[in-house]
Amino acid sequence: MLEPILDCVIIGAGPIGLYCGNQCKKNNLSFLIIEKSHDIGGQITSFYPQKKVYDYPNHHSIMSSDIVKNLKKSIEQNILTNSEIKNIKNDKKANQFTILFKNNDKQIKCKSIVICIGVGKAEPKKIDFETDNTSNIFYQITNKDDFKQKKLIVLGGGDSAVDWADQLEEITQDVTIVYRRPEFRNNRDTKPNVKKYLNYSIKKAQNNILHIFHNETKKEELVPYDYLFVFFGLNLEPITHLLKYKTKQDKIIIDKNQQTNINNVYAAGDCCFGKKEYKIASGMEEVDKIISNLRSKI
Repeated sequence: MLEPILDCVIIGAGPIGLYCGNQCKKNNLSFLIIEKSHDIGGQITSFYPQKKVYDYPNHHSIMSSDIVKNLKKSIEQNILTNSEIKNIKNDKKANQFTILFKNNDKQIKCKSIVICIGVGKAEPKKIDFETDNTSNIFYQITNKDDFKQKKLIVLGGGDSAVDWADQLEEITQDVTIVYRRPEFRNNRDTKPNVKKYLNYSIKKAQNNILHIFHNETKKEELVPYDYLFVFFGLNLEPITHLLKYKTKQDKIIIDKNQQTNINNVYAAGDCCFGKKEYKIASGMEEVDKIISNLRSKI
């Protein structure tokens, strides 16, 4: 019996890939989501399961884990996890693709591909200062209630650092954030009760005291803590070129319809080049463009 040719294969089961699957289902497009890892949800599952997201449509705020739970609810049977793609064959005459896997003999045929792999495989950047204890240093938070009424320091100045400082302030009165630049990224700021050390560098962490100094005056401050949370960003592996699509700075170049230089191969979300902001809502808008384009073709 011949396997059916799917309308669409989605590569990546992060929030954008899951949303794409939901939109395919809504528009009666046959689809399959392929995820390399055991789990779905991408970075928000791996690193920030308890983080509140403020740019999700129709919600003032929502837990990142709830986003994944809601999106996978009706399409779970269309998600193939723990499946690493070995090769993608492009049959231009038949106008279809054949996807081959490293860990099994399965072959999937489809008319179009949507790449939603985010930033690819990522690992949090580690501390580069001297410390006498790493057991109370964390790079992700799975349950913030574990740190109630403790002295907490957040290191970093990006969105994740600021968001977590604000959320940790809900469970303790002693939250401090330390950042090496004079201002947080993206014009952000923390809640008033969060203590801020901006334009400070870290010298060392010893005996549960963080030694920091002002980058201009060189004045040193000693900040006691029970736990340190490090949000210095992520080390990213380059995007794997399964197809010969064009890239720039390891991001996929797309046109106004989110299509790559290869016909019927699209990309959405953080893997795309030229994005002004990396938000779930903007990735969803990109998926809507793709679905509209697919409906006009299929």
